[in-house]
Amino acid sequence: MTLPLCQVFSLVFGYIWLYVLTPPSEDITQHYTLGVWSICISCIVEMCCEPVYLVSQAFLFVRLKRLASQEQNALFTESRSIVSLVRKKRLASQEQNALFTESRSIVSLVRKKRLASQEQITLFTESRSIVSLVVLDTIQIVVRTFIFTPLIVYQPQSAVLAFSAAQVISACVYVIGYYVYFYVYIKRRNEKIALRKKDDDVPRTGKEEMEDDFPFESLTDFLPARIENQVCQRYPPVNYRLANLTWSFFKQGVLKQVLTEGERYIMTLFSVLTFYEQGMYDVVNNLGSLAARFLFRPIEDAAYFYFSQMVRRDAPIQEQNQKHMSESSNVLCQLLRCITSLGLVILVFGQSYSTLLLFLYGGRGLISGPGPTLMRAHCLSVLLLAVNGVTECYSFATMSTRQLDRYNYMMALLSILFLIVSWGLTTLLGGVGFILANCCNMAARIAHSVQFIKEKYHGTTYQPLKGLVPGSYFLGMLVFTGTLTKISEMYLFDSHKLLHLCIGAVSFALVLLAWGYEERELVRLGVNRLRRRRSSGAKQS
Repeated sequence: MTLPLCQVFSLVFGYIWLYVLTPPSEDITQHYTLGVWSICISCIVEMCCEPVYLVSQAFLFVRLKRLASQEQNALFTESRSIVSLVRKKRLASQEQNALFTESRSIVSLVRKKRLASQEQITLFTESRSIVSLVVLDTIQIVVRTFIFTPLIVYQPQSAVLAFSAAQVISACVYVIGYYVYFYVYIKRRNEKIALRKKDDDVPRTGKEEMEDDFPFESLTDFLPARIENQVCQRYPPVNYRLANLTWSFFKQGVLKQVLTEGERYIMTLFSVLTFYEQGMYDVVNNLGSLAARFLFRPIEDAAYFYFSQMVRRDAPIQEQNQKHMSESSNVLCQLLRCITSLGLVILVFGQSYSTLLLFLYGGRGLISGPGPTLMRAHCLSVLLLAVNGVTECYSFATMSTRQLDRYNYMMALLSILFLIVSWGLTTLLGGVGFILANCCNMAARIAHSVQFIKEKYHGTTYQPLKGLVPGSYFLGMLVFTGTLTKISEMYLFDSHKLLHLCIGAVSFALVLLAWGYEERELVRLGVNRLRRRRSSGAKQS
């Protein structure tokens, strides 16, 4: 049912985007209709790949997922950087960015990934005959980039046409790559099984057992078929239990989409921003999310794993191992202090160097409009995002089932409130309103997590939330350097950009020294651990 439903939704939403919502004027683009249908076609094409994609995830045909994802994001960010330098002061480029933002919101519903356990990944890595299918994701991005970039360089007025061609072709390459891979894999597997049947007495290796467990014998097995299930005698065409499970995942996906991409739907459905403003917002949002993507997310993943191992969900702090509780409390405190300090540095220096960053990224075309104001506001969002990531990862790692259910209910209410606040603030403030709405969303989630942590440690001597307040020397230095760099921007940016950058570098060094002075114990611990790691590496070599 997945592919037919995707076709129906694609047609319905394609019609809405073309004939219900307000289309852009022909002065911006003459290929809007083609762009919308290219998104619909690419969604349907990629959905054809969903069966083999899920099989590749279930049977661990993916290695080094996190590293590959970072490489893909970096590659795509670089491609957008190159393109933006070519599209200075072109309205079509902003419209293309807005259309691509809409496409990502739709396509993200189709491509959900799972995490495999470390032991399974290690076992799979030892299998030489299986090539990592994560290469296909990289190939898709490379194909899309190398098709889109030359077209937009030589035909910048046809940005949507270039995007449409790149989107459809890369989707076809992605799907064909998956089916070709599994065709070759199944063919080789069947040949090996036929040879092993002749030698039944020979013991099988772990790799051979894994190949035997693979249940598909041909590509036709991936096609829709009736599931023989006694529970479904009354409803032969559909497995009722699987349908219920799918419906649950669908509702969860919709909630997640509202919380992560809700402002984009408001942006599109209510036309609160022009296409130029939407494109500018997309550029700023992509640049601002780099810190969360490459820095905060790995920290959150590691912290979640650590806290889930140290703190039990179903027992109060007083009844658990006090050594573990003391260590986890100290780790949470230090982690909050580090992440808050980093977020404050981004917030302070972002006020003075957002214009320079956008100038280096896309030239004067990005700094002549609302871009610098959006970037400065986004720096506040980065700070709240950093704090929320750590507090939520601790909450998720230690919440009981009842608390998680209550949190999901609260998130549902928060998503509705978030949409209302987004619409109201954007109507009043434009693109900045979306960022402030995100800040309100993050602040509410931080408040909930902080309250949970306070209740968790109530009646104990542990105070991990002290990490939310950095030291006074560090805060004082931030105020001084923030004032200095702001004055530098006012008087030096237009005529002496390099000098303005040097002042920022010196100011950053002063802030770093102030932080290191107040966090001497943490710095000493890090240096000692680094020395031990180097000495152990030297002994092994």
